[in-house]
Amino acid sequence: MLLYVTSISLYWQALRMLVHDLTAVVICLLVFYHSFALLCNRLLTPVLLVCRVVPFDDMESWGRRRSKSYDNMLSVRLKYNCYIA
Repeated sequence: MLLYVTSISLYWQALRMLVHDLTAVVICLLVFYHSFALLCNRLLTPVLLVCRVVPFDDMESWGRRRSKSYDNMLSVRLKYNCYIA
């Protein structure tokens, strides 16, 4: 009977240690993933900065007439149309 209680106690201790170790591994992986994602974001942001030019006659190709406000919008888009891909 004493041997049976001792073996259950050892199994319970081993299970607790296993859960503790797995929790530590998961936390370490999450911290590493978060740090790696931040590092990649910091390093790759200048590479992913893409400046594109909007065609000036894209509304005319649809057969619509451009207004003065649309011309102003296009000129602003041509100047500031940089985005992170």
